[in-house]
Amino acid sequence: MRRVEGTEAFDAGQRFLDTAARLARERRLTRLVYLAQKPSELASLSTHTPPL
Repeated sequence: MRRVEGTEAFDAGQRFLDTAARLARERRLTRLVYLAQKPSELASLSTHTPPL
């Protein structure tokens, strides 16, 4: 993977995974996600039909 992604991107991904694993072990990782949208974005989303 290091050859495909490059050393910098691979190392950054590994740091992310290490951090996520540590937070999970410490029970500080949550699956909750909050989504915020600007009011101007709501109008364009109301006409969008999500794929099935």
